Amino acid sequence: MEHKDIGNFIAERRKAKGLTQKQLAEKLYVSDKAISKWERNICLFDISLIQPLADILDVSVNELLEGKLLDSKQDDEVIQKIKQISQSKRKHWRMIYILTTAFCLLATAYLIHIYTMDTLQRIDYFTYIVIAIVMGGYFVFFTPKQLPDYYDKNQIHFISTGIMRMNMPGIHFNNNNWFRISMTIVIWSILMMIICPFFFGISLNTSFSDILITQKTMICIIVLSTFFIPIIVCAKRYE
Repeated sequence: MEHKDIGNFIAERRKAKGLTQKQLAEKLYVSDKAISKWERNICLFDISLIQPLADILDVSVNELLEGKLLDSKQDDEVIQKIKQISQSKRKHWRMIYILTTAFCLLATAYLIHIYTMDTLQRIDYFTYIVIAIVMGGYFVFFTPKQLPDYYDKNQIHFISTGIMRMNMPGIHFNNNNWFRISMTIVIWSILMMIICPFFFGISLNTSFSDILITQKTMICIIVLSTFFIPIIVCAKRYE
């Protein structure tokens, strides 16, 4: 793999696709200066950009890394299998989220039908459920798989994508930890949608309901801890 060959190959394929450096940069969430550096063989792209860049240039990963078009169809078949596996995993998590949400809504309807909840109990219960459904849904369906390039070059603890805002001092978001952070939030949301109906169902049927009333602050702290601690651990580990 020759560094020079890759840079020239990127420039050649970009022009063949009718893209400017700025247009290619926008598709990859990087700066046009980064594209220029790649094509002038000053530096190479980040490993996380290999597959997206290959897709945009309409080449296989092996062709991109070799810096030339290959005759063998085997490379494309391997990459296609990788894509299928990746898409299958995303569909897998989406299906788990949809099924869990359906279970949660059915369990909620059952609790409302069987037990009498006062206003405060309803507010407490639906607050947790709505947060879990919205957070899980956003990170499963809408959150970007990759952050802009400047997150890898700078120590940024704030992230803004779509309607979502996260500001966590001490945590540096980048493309090494972002996917794992997203999946941690999805898993938390799924677990919340499973646990909450059981927890509230048991509490409404026993004297445990008194704890919900007298220990709301402690329960809130536990819920927030189970949300933030795994994210912090995951983010720092893969930072």
